[in-house]
Amino acid sequence: FYWFFESRSAPKTDPLVLWMTGGPGCSSEVALFGENGPCSVNAAGTGTIRNKYSWNTRANLVYIDQPAGTGFSYGSGLDHDEAGVARDMYDFLQQLLQAHPALQPLDFYVVGESYAGHYVPAVTHEV
Repeated sequence: FYWFFESRSAPKTDPLVLWMTGGPGCSSEVALFGENGPCSVNAAGTGTIRNKYSWNTRANLVYIDQPAGTGFSYGSGLDHDEAGVARDMYDFLQQLLQAHPALQPLDFYVVGESYAGHYVPAVTHEV
């Protein structure tokens, strides 16, 4: 499961950033709605408000729930190590770029927080 947000500035040339929250097993919606995403949930919990400091000010963002079984992500099997996460993420990225060819020429970055410090190097090595 992923959310994609176009850059607010130059979506055709700004980089593509893949965001992974750590955990392991913590939904990336934590960062999306509470940290660096384009909006946050309002105090009443009834809607969202724009985050003027969002990373999508200058980047196209993909927030992904990973590994499978985390948040809204699902799959036929669960990953138990960085190698499995890397393989599945590579497969996801291939499908994402095939479905959205305009993203293919963009500079690409993989980032995350907490336990994603294990996943980020594994995914970038796989890529």
